[in-house]
Amino acid sequence: MKNTKILAVFVALVLCLLGCGKDGISTDGFRGSSWGDTVEQVKETETAELVHEQEQSLRYSDEFLGYACNFDYKFNDGKLFGCVCTLDVGDSDVDAAISTVNASIEKTYGKPTNESKAITIYKKNNNMVGIYSGTKSVRIEIGENLMNKND
Repeated sequence: MKNTKILAVFVALVLCLLGCGKDGISTDGFRGSSWGDTVEQVKETETAELVHEQEQSLRYSDEFLGYACNFDYKFNDGKLFGCVCTLDVGDSDVDAAISTVNASIEKTYGKPTNESKAITIYKKNNNMVGIYSGTKSVRIEIGENLMNKND
C-alpha cells in the first residue's frame, strides 16, 4: 500500500513537470512551437534529433511522457498546423501508457469530448487532440483545425 502511494505521488509529479515544461501539450502549439510557425521556426525551437525532412513535414525522435517517440510536425502552405506523436510502448502496458497520455492532455483540454476503446478525442477552441492505441504503440494527433487540413 505504501509503495502504491509513493508511485502515485511520483507519477503525479512527473506529469506536472511534463505539463509545465517544453514537453507539455498546449492549445497554441507543441514542444515550444506555435501553430502557424514556419518550418525554419520549428527547426530553431525543436531540440530533438531531426531524422527525416520532407517539404510539408519534419520528423524528430526523442522521449515523450517516458516513452521513445517520433514527432511528425505537419505543415500546410509552409505553416505548422499539427503534430503526430507515435509513442513506442514496446512490451509495456498500452492501457497504462494511454492513461499517462490522457492525464497529461486533460490538464490543458479538460475531459474528452469522445471516448471509446480505440480512440479518445479532446477539443478546445479550434484545437483537437486524438489518441489512438495499437498493440505496441500509442498515436497522438494534436493540432489546430485538424479536420480542415490535408494529411
